[in-house]
This record gives sequence, C-alpha cells and structure tokens, in this order.
Amino acid sequence: MSGVKKNIAVIGCGSWGKNLIRNFHELGVLAAINAHHLEAAHAIADQIKVPVMTQDDIIKDADIEGVVIATPSNTHYEIADMMLKAGKHVFIEKPMVTTIEDGEALEKLAAEQGKQLMVGHLLLYHPGYLKSKEIITSGKLGAIRHISSSRLSLGKLLAHENIIWDCAPHDISMILDLFNDMPHTVTATGSQYVVPPHEDKAHITLSFAGNRNAMIHLSRLHPFKEQKVVVIGSEGMLVFDDTLPWDQKVAFYKSTAIYTDGEIYVTRGEAEYQPLPESEPLRLECEHFVACVNNNQQPRTTARDALQGMRILLATDRSLNAMKSVSLEG
Repeated sequence: MSGVKKNIAVIGCGSWGKNLIRNFHELGVLAAINAHHLEAAHAIADQIKVPVMTQDDIIKDADIEGVVIATPSNTHYEIADMMLKAGKHVFIEKPMVTTIEDGEALEKLAAEQGKQLMVGHLLLYHPGYLKSKEIITSGKLGAIRHISSSRLSLGKLLAHENIIWDCAPHDISMILDLFNDMPHTVTATGSQYVVPPHEDKAHITLSFAGNRNAMIHLSRLHPFKEQKVVVIGSEGMLVFDDTLPWDQKVAFYKSTAIYTDGEIYVTRGEAEYQPLPESEPLRLECEHFVACVNNNQQPRTTARDALQGMRILLATDRSLNAMKSVSLEG
C-alpha cells in the first residue's frame, strides 16, 4: 500500500499472536516478527514474506517504531521495559503485567520516554460496545443502575490460570469504562471442577457508590456460548449480545420499573435493534495502535486503565482466598 510505513514488529506467534501478525500484515505495516519458538516464527514469516528478527535486532532497527507484545504475561514486563527504553511505542496484550508495581513502572517509563503504552482490551474497540456506550452516554438509558455480564462456553480449560484472570479483564474493562468509576467492594466466588486449584467457573460482584453494582458470570463448563452485557438504567435497558448477527447485536428496550406513591409501575418495551458497521474488533484495535505510533497520540486503552482492572483482579484473588468481600478503599 502506497505511503504506508512498515514500522511495527510483533513479538509472540501463539494462537493470539498469529491474529495480531495477520492484521498488522494486512494493514501493510508489519516489519518483523519474533517468537521464542523460532520454527513457528519462521513458518509464518515464510508465508507472509516478513523477516524473523531477534529482540536485539528489533531494538536496533530505527525504522521499527512500534512493538506489539503477545507473549506469556510473566514475560511482558521485561520485554516492554527493553522496548520502551529503546524508544519504541508498545502495545501489550492483557493482562499487561503480573504486579501493580511492574505496571506502574512501565507507565512511568513510557511517560519519561515520551512514548505510548497501549494495552489490548479488545472489546473496547468492538463496534457493538462502541454503539452501546454511545447510547448510554447520550442519556437514553438515564442513570445506570446495574450491569450484568456473562462470558460462558465449553472448553479452553487452562492448567496455569483461573477463569477470572483469563476472561474477566474483558468484562471489567467495559464495566469500568461505562461507570467511569472504581468499585468500593469486590466479591468473588468460584468452583474448581476440572483443573484444581484453578477456578473454571466464577461469579464476581462489583459494588459501586450510589447503590450501583455489576455482576460478572464466567464459565468454561457451559453447554452453549454466551457473551452478553446487559445494562439497566432508570429510563431504559440495553443488551449487547456478541453471539447474535450484526443487525441484532445491540438492542435498546424502553423498559422501566418505578416505585412511587406506594405503587409499582412496569413498562415493557420492544427490542429496538441498533445498526452497526461490520468490522473485526481486532482490526480496529490494530489500526488504532498504528495511529498512536504514527501520530504519538494517547491510546484509548492506557496503562492506567489496565492497572485499575488489575487492582480488581487482585481483589478477586483475595476474595476467593478469604471467602468474603474485600474492600478496594483505603
């Protein structure tokens, strides 16, 4: 493509790394790939005619301005630290790092270097989510009272990580973005059926100021796939169901329940489906990172956002271990 700079390198070519490589290659900006498993990296590189480079070579190549990290989370800090110090913009897949301290250190380093640090929270780039937020921000739902999110399927059982750390970042990122606030209390319960000691089913409740809350239901032991967010407002309700066709993914309901003067009034509205552009969320996320690199602009999903989500994830661990609610205040 004319005028497009090949200035992005992707580190990691596992199941998700391959998707990132495909998108950046199709955008015409992929300069190189790197992976621990060289045989797999060369197999991909030979197909798309892109060089395999060492991390040192990526650091030394001045034409590579942005680096995408899609490696195991326990390697994220070390790689990102090297790339930021080398003057590269960095995109890290979730979870950004494994400790708050490492995340804060990377955030500070990026600011010192004058570089962008973007974290991969894919659903915040989904056209269905963006339409949902547009409707909610317009005030059509009134005040948000409750958000319910479910992420259910059968399979992808992990022997090294519980379902909360694997799946909940998606839901937490949307909930925090919609409430624009942090919860004061986190309550998590889970069950270990297939790969103890890691939970393969879990429920999380996030309690916010103003009698608002959010509930997340996660399961890898469910007979059908469900990826749904329901937002209940004082003036209406909204459903974002990512398993439905594009013309039905987002539905607004003029449905309300009001208690006044000793009487309960319930209004049931019909589904009003919202038109959406059919776009791959990952493509939109990759395009956004390219723009952040080329224009040195702040990404939509920052390290600060990722750290807020990580604080909640760590609180779920404490809640599971203590078998009670834990406070995020103080």
